[in-house]
This record gives sequence, C-alpha cells and structure tokens, in this order.
Amino acid sequence: MSGRSNFFVMSSANLSEVLKEGLYSPMDNTSSDGYAVVDRLMRLRELLRVAPQNMNGILTWMETDYPTGESSKRQVRRDLRNLELMGYRIERLSQPLRWALSGGQHMLSDADVDALAYIREMFSSGHPLSPTIHNMLTRLTDHLPERQRSRWQRRLPLRVQLTPAIDYSMCDELLRWLDAAINDRAQIEFLYRARGSGKAMRYVRLDPYDIEYTDRHFYLIAFSHQFRNVLMFRLDRIVHGSGPIRFGQRVIS
Repeated sequence: MSGRSNFFVMSSANLSEVLKEGLYSPMDNTSSDGYAVVDRLMRLRELLRVAPQNMNGILTWMETDYPTGESSKRQVRRDLRNLELMGYRIERLSQPLRWALSGGQHMLSDADVDALAYIREMFSSGHPLSPTIHNMLTRLTDHLPERQRSRWQRRLPLRVQLTPAIDYSMCDELLRWLDAAINDRAQIEFLYRARGSGKAMRYVRLDPYDIEYTDRHFYLIAFSHQFRNVLMFRLDRIVHGSGPIRFGQRVIS
C-alpha cells in the first residue's frame, strides 16, 4: 500500500491539523510528502485493527517504516497521537503495555470505492433492500475527495444488476420480519394469495428457512407442518396487512 493511488478518505480538517502542527515529524528515511505520511499511518492503523500490539510488535511488523532505535519509538508514539487527531480511538492496554484500535471514521481506498460502486449497481430501485443499501452507501461516500468522487460516479464496465421482475420495495418491512423469524428459528403463519386465486388462504405452523431470489422473484422457503412438506411462497403474494403471527422458537429434532 503505497503511492498516491492508495490515498485514503479522511476529514480534511483533521489531516490538515496533523500536517500543520508538524506532529508527524517524518524520519530521515521517509519522504516528507503528505501521501507517504498517510500511507505509514494507515499501515499502523491496519496493524492495530488486526490485534493489539506492543512497541516491539509494531517495530517488528513495520521495520521498513520505523528503523531500530529510540527515535523509532518516539515516532511510533507520535503516529499514535496522529491517528487520534484523525478521529481514531486508540485504546491503551496494560500488562504488558499494548495499543489497540477501538473505533474511528471510515477511510476508503480506491479498491473500497470500486467495491461499493458495484454494490450500488447490483441493487436496483425495485429491490426490497435497495433503500437500506443506498442509505448506507450515501453515508460511506458522502465525504469522498474529488478524485475518488469521480471514481464513485463513473459508469462501471461490469454491471450485474439484481433487477426483480416487479417492484419489491414494498416488501422491505416483510423481508425484515421474515429475516428475524429465520434467525430466531421462530414459527410463523400468514395469509397467502396463490396465483390465479381470488381468495387468500391462511398458512399456519410454518418453519421459515430461507429467502431465495429465483427467476427475478423473491421466495420464502418454509416447512409446513399443516401439509408436511416444504413450500415456496412468493413474497409479493403474502397478503399485506394480514397480521402475520410469529410464535415462539420451534423445536429442532
């Protein structure tokens, strides 16, 4: 991870404070270029994100950034303060003395921006999770610098869209309810209007297992104790406002 192509997103005010105050104090072997400084800080950030590190661990893993000697230890401590100025929470652990990254702002590489752009293209407006996904993407990309913003807004060469045959955005609440029931292994029931049927039928004692996207439609896969078989229910045919019922946890044999 080096060079200007790997420059990261951060609060311009926080970075300016680090550079203005001269807290980074580049060592003789390190370029005074702000990009090189940020690259070193990001390598330190990633190391602390993996696991808490003591001073010897930092110097061992980052020996090319911090040559041996007392000056290296002072540089590490300055860089830890710099990360805090940039909005990261550095936790100081004792016995033995270690540092850990316990939180902070999002900082995105170009590869991160590309991955988010592909996620954006996959979830079209008719997808039931589209509002949730796009709200998250807006929060993550709201403060991109100009160079990365143009990268974020570009037309992607590979476009794999999850485009449902109909608008499933109205199933957002139902999808969350089913997701919770599946995770909690809860038994459910609801009204369902089958294709070509004018009257909705109540299905009871259903064990929901999965939600599949097949032939551009979303289906709930559930075992029916009523019919003693695995059934598929298209989400848009589960009657809205039918007051789906969620029971306690089912018994797993």
